[in-house]
Amino acid sequence: MQSRGGSGVIAIKTESGVAGALSVRENDEVMLLTHSGQAIRSPVKDIRTTGRVAQGVRLIRLEPGDKLVGLCRIIEVEEEEA
Repeated sequence: MQSRGGSGVIAIKTESGVAGALSVRENDEVMLLTHSGQAIRSPVKDIRTTGRVAQGVRLIRLEPGDKLVGLCRIIEVEEEEA
C-alpha cells in the first residue's frame, strides 16, 4: 500500500543491477545468452521464488568482462499425436 505523498515502492533491490525481467509460467523455460557465446536453458520450475524485498536469484555467473546479451522465454509446446 502506498499512501498519499509517498515516494514509491521498491520493486527490485540489487547491488549490481538488473539485466532483465520476464513474465513466465510454471511450465516455461528461460534461455540466457552471453557475449562470449555461452547459452543456458533452465526450466522455470527449478528457479526458486523470493519475496519482494529479496535481491533476486542468480541464474548465470559471468566471467570478468563478459556480458549478458539475451534473455528470452521459451514456452511449452504441446506435441501433437501422430
